[in-house]
Amino acid sequence: MKNNKRNFPLSALLFCIPFVIIVMLAILSVSKEGCALKISDKEKQEEHTHIVTPDDGDDGKSGENEGETDPSVVPDEPIVPPEPVKEYKNISFAAAGDILVHTNVYKYASQLAAGTDAEYDFKPMFRNIKDIISSADLAFVNQETPSAGKERGYSGYPTFNTPDEIADAVLDTGFDIVSIANNHMLDKGSTGYARNIDFWNSKGVLLLGGFKNREDYNTIRVLEHDGVKIAFLSYTYGTNGINLPAGSELVIPLENYDEIDRQTKEARAMADVVIVSMHWGHEDWFKPSDNQKNLARLMADNGVDVIIGHHSHTLQPIEWLDRPDGKKTLCAYSLGNLISTMMYSRNMLGAILTFDINETDDGFVIENPEMIPYMNYYKSGFSEPTLYLYKDFTDEMLNSHGCRKYDGYISRNYLNKIITDTIDKQFIKDEYCLSLYPADAPAAEVAA
Repeated sequence: MKNNKRNFPLSALLFCIPFVIIVMLAILSVSKEGCALKISDKEKQEEHTHIVTPDDGDDGKSGENEGETDPSVVPDEPIVPPEPVKEYKNISFAAAGDILVHTNVYKYASQLAAGTDAEYDFKPMFRNIKDIISSADLAFVNQETPSAGKERGYSGYPTFNTPDEIADAVLDTGFDIVSIANNHMLDKGSTGYARNIDFWNSKGVLLLGGFKNREDYNTIRVLEHDGVKIAFLSYTYGTNGINLPAGSELVIPLENYDEIDRQTKEARAMADVVIVSMHWGHEDWFKPSDNQKNLARLMADNGVDVIIGHHSHTLQPIEWLDRPDGKKTLCAYSLGNLISTMMYSRNMLGAILTFDINETDDGFVIENPEMIPYMNYYKSGFSEPTLYLYKDFTDEMLNSHGCRKYDGYISRNYLNKIITDTIDKQFIKDEYCLSLYPADAPAAEVAA
């Protein structure tokens, strides 16, 4: 029986295989491109939507979405700027007693000016305390004798009129706060007083105790130093019986409890620190009077920080007074004379008071008070008066001091005893004669 199927030649099959492979590869390539296109579109969609749901299976580890934190990177600690360190203010202060320009004082100033263009030169008399005064940020002095003008005639005790050149010495030494509230301020009458006010105001110092009218008197002097406001007041017990003429607008700052009470309260409210100059007490006393103590108590109760006393022409004690606000008032009852030609050695011994005005978290406090004793030396006939620190006052000076003619008490032991009986050991430092005090001498409680 014969077969009718046609047999496909093997050679033809082999010829078709390459074409089949090419077609299959082409189909596969198109399929992959379409898949890639779909993936790319999905990524773009996610890039723009940023949709993340809690149910999408995201375990928080991909970190692929913008705004998420890569857990493999430890974030930096937040940068917290350090709090600024507070800079506490500190002001050094120096205070001296009475400048009494007796006749022999300005006569010597005339001798010192010989050969110069000046008529008087007082500066050399103060040269030995200049370093102490000028090194302080602020320095105070009581200018007891008025400068009423040459036309009124220069004069000494009992009604003074001092050559204007005294101001050159005051400024050269380093004083920049001057009080004229004292018992000699009317020595040349109301016109002399008015001229003295104008004179010192022209010198660029802070003038205390001189007032042209009631408004001027009620304007409390406030000095701002390094951003610290310091209020100053100044009073005198009297004017040696000399009064202003009726109708005069000039004002004398007399020691009056009600006025001191009012003004110290006002000063406390307007300043960081309050300092009061007091011309008070009794001449030649080494102890403060009851009136001085009562006034000091009033001022301490009103928050006064420092009381600078003078007028007795002798040293008087320095002490701390407690205040209702928990702070302390530094009270120096009298610093004695600065320059003069009084007759007795007790009037030749004085002291410079130095202290610091320090800022704390609780406000300003007075710290580090020191008394620096000095001796006013003159030769026979009250000639050549000059200041010397007590530590530099030699036995030769002691034995040749001009006051020996009038003072039978003068001796090293007498002067040493005045210092140690008057000034508490805590206020004297080694370099200024602490050696005078017995090793076991008690010191009063030091203010915090």
